[in-house]
Amino acid sequence: MKEKILLWLDVFSQHFGMAKWLQEKYNYEISTIIDVNKGKIFYEEQKFVNFKNKWYFDDLYKIIFVKKILILGNNLWLLVDNGIIDKLGPNGLAKITKKISRFLASFQTGYIYHYAFSLIIGIALLLTFILFFV
Repeated sequence: MKEKILLWLDVFSQHFGMAKWLQEKYNYEISTIIDVNKGKIFYEEQKFVNFKNKWYFDDLYKIIFVKKILILGNNLWLLVDNGIIDKLGPNGLAKITKKISRFLASFQTGYIYHYAFSLIIGIALLLTFILFFV
């Protein structure tokens, strides 16, 4: 473990010593010895190929494919999801349940003789069905 640390310190001291020697010899600061802006300058001043817009492939792809697919997706969402699936599925079942419950609630008057009459009619219908259809 000590050998690796000493090796690292040795390499670090060599690089630091070289940078210090270059600084003293050419009277530069250490940050100007390594030009970090060289890639940025090359990118901004290139003459032959304009890489900034990536040859406009992204814009062309967006115009040809993405916008049309988004329009198709929005239309299908309105037509299929809201128009068909929701009306037949959850919203349709909720409306039917609400209509049936309102219809059945109209029979509830709170009087016992109405409930007894409904019970007698139900038993008569059940016996008629059993006698004639089974």
